[in-house]
Amino acid sequence: MGVKVFIGAVCLLSAMSTVCAESLPGYFGTYTQAENSGKGIYRSALDLETGKLSDPVLVAQARNPSFLEIHPNGKFLYAVSEADRAGSVSAFEIDTATGDLKLLNERPSGGASPCHVSIDHAGKNLLVANYGSGSASVIPIEPDGRLAEATGFIQHKGSSVNPNRQKEPHAHSINVSPDDRFAFVADLGIDKIMIYRLDIEKGTIIGNSPPSAQVKPGAGPRHFAFHPNGKFAYVINEIDCTVTAFAYDSGSGTLTEIQSVTTLPKGFAGSNTCAEVRVHPSGKFLYGSNRGHDSIVVYRVDLAKGTLTFVEHETTDIKTPRNFNIDPMGKFCLVANQDSDSVVVFRIDPETGALEPTGHKISIPKPVCIRFLAPNRDVSARILVAYYSLTSNTEQMARGVVEGAKRVPGVIATLKKVSEVSKEDLDAADGIILGCPTYFANVPGQMKTTIDDWNWKMKVDFTDKVGGAFATAGGQVGGQEHVVICLLLLMLHNRMVVAGPLYRNEKTGSIWAESGAAAITGPLDPGVGEGELDGAARLGQRIASLAIKMKGHVPSP
Repeated sequence: MGVKVFIGAVCLLSAMSTVCAESLPGYFGTYTQAENSGKGIYRSALDLETGKLSDPVLVAQARNPSFLEIHPNGKFLYAVSEADRAGSVSAFEIDTATGDLKLLNERPSGGASPCHVSIDHAGKNLLVANYGSGSASVIPIEPDGRLAEATGFIQHKGSSVNPNRQKEPHAHSINVSPDDRFAFVADLGIDKIMIYRLDIEKGTIIGNSPPSAQVKPGAGPRHFAFHPNGKFAYVINEIDCTVTAFAYDSGSGTLTEIQSVTTLPKGFAGSNTCAEVRVHPSGKFLYGSNRGHDSIVVYRVDLAKGTLTFVEHETTDIKTPRNFNIDPMGKFCLVANQDSDSVVVFRIDPETGALEPTGHKISIPKPVCIRFLAPNRDVSARILVAYYSLTSNTEQMARGVVEGAKRVPGVIATLKKVSEVSKEDLDAADGIILGCPTYFANVPGQMKTTIDDWNWKMKVDFTDKVGGAFATAGGQVGGQEHVVICLLLLMLHNRMVVAGPLYRNEKTGSIWAESGAAAITGPLDPGVGEGELDGAARLGQRIASLAIKMKGHVPSP
């Protein structure tokens, strides 16, 4: 098969690569105890083209469900009941037809005023932060979604310099590392991010070494977020209105501070506290909320260093933004205004990260948490990204591809070295993306051997699997297009569906695929730049979208 035939074949498939989900369901937690407050948990749907939200519907009555989390399988939702003394957490089943919630059971949170929950990526445990008592708990999740009795508990001790806010510990959030090995608890009362070793099989947490990361005295760490590349993490500090950036060591769980920046404009003299922090799915931008200045602050992220550069403050229709969220595709930002009883929608500029008002908003009493339900998450597409680990550039690109794939609702993406890929990995994958450095001179031969081994020795059926490929320069500029086309031709030969066609970006010199294949012309040695990482994410997103479409999970427009 010649190259012209290949391009023609992939062009026939290019129309299949667009994600056509019309709307994205969202759930909204509220405060229910104050005057004119909410009644529980509400549901609305976000139009992914226009940003319009449907009229909100009350789907579960609950007491102060101020923070929510949705199980990775999309079948269950969990909510805190923020009470001053004996706090609790509730499990709900999500009706797949209507989106309504059915209460399954309720368990004690292990402390007072639970304010934050998270779930490990395997979906085995619910982790809870108790603000009032300065403690954290681990509660196993049963196969039917119900909560078991708590199996892990940690009580914080200490204080810090602010006599009004920091006389005792106040655990304000709990987050799990990307590999489920560590749990991080931002404690406002002691100015520390406590680090724990997490055992998801046993449902336990124990102290780590080092045990914590310290922030500036009086900062008041509140919420915490990992960068998609797993190398950086960020905490927003409620009291001194700053964001602290950390380098993250995934081996030891260590957080090393690299920068601290203000969330407020120069000269602002009013009262303000910070609340939420989010990293854009692309990893290019970071957002934080100001209550008092009433704004969302936007920063650009240096993808190599993890540092932040101010972009803008957005204030349109924002009043006490206790929480906000970004849809999985990174197109819209929804802001929950606690004191104006509204949720407003902003479109995100993909080049600058700036927020553009859409004019769309809905009325919800005292909204304080937003969570999205990816469609049909119970029937996921699995993407395997396999790479030859000969250069750091290739691994970095592969991680970028994985992050792009994860942006597509309903997708589970796995990263492995080619040498570590098993028959089970290949059989389970709906899409396979191969990566290698171009200077690996006999790549076509090596990769042909790899695919033939997968096909004939492991007896893997590649029919209806989606294929994509990329090549990094890493020491020899040029030839990436040839390598990628050869790899995709091999995939076609092995009965895989491949994506294309290729095109050249005249500005950067990189060769990308409109629908999946990519050849990267990166620098010789200095590492991978933002342009290459953007393309890597696009590759992963396109292949994942095509895999979803082929499996019939996403309705046609």
